[in-house]
Amino acid sequence: YIILRGILHHRFLCGVAFALMLTMSGCGKPGGDALAYGTTDKSQMNDEQIKLFEQYPEYFGLNASNGLDVIVWQMAEDMYSFGLLEHSDSKRDWISSELLKLKGLDAGEMKLILQTYDIDEKNVFVVPWQNPVSSYMPEYQINLGAEDANEKAEAYIDSVRKMLFGSPNDNHK
Repeated sequence: YIILRGILHHRFLCGVAFALMLTMSGCGKPGGDALAYGTTDKSQMNDEQIKLFEQYPEYFGLNASNGLDVIVWQMAEDMYSFGLLEHSDSKRDWISSELLKLKGLDAGEMKLILQTYDIDEKNVFVVPWQNPVSSYMPEYQINLGAEDANEKAEAYIDSVRKMLFGSPNDNHK
């Protein structure tokens, strides 16, 4: 009985310590940890970001602890649209409801939203997407061999990174 009571007491203390650790780290608190979630506090946003927050709240306060995916698609030449999702290591189905629900922003708007996250640009992944409602196919996707296609895709991603961050980043793979 004394041994069992000691084990239960030990487990209780471990549970309390774990809960305290989570509380102190901000885990499980959207908006509480800027690194993990970005801000949803309007007092920390400029006027343009507040307007975007009111129009596109789904792009704010995402859990960025594993990074963010900036989804990019084109509706015409030099007409880019952007959406934002929590990073996923697995490839999304190109007609997934998650992608189809995205509301397109321009590069300047996406740049302003990304500034509300305390995240290194190497943890922001550019993910090109062929939006099914667009008949425009980016040039890098047309009639290319496998090696040339990879090089063109990398150049495309670098050009999108320039739009969002001002310079390409070699750590985006």
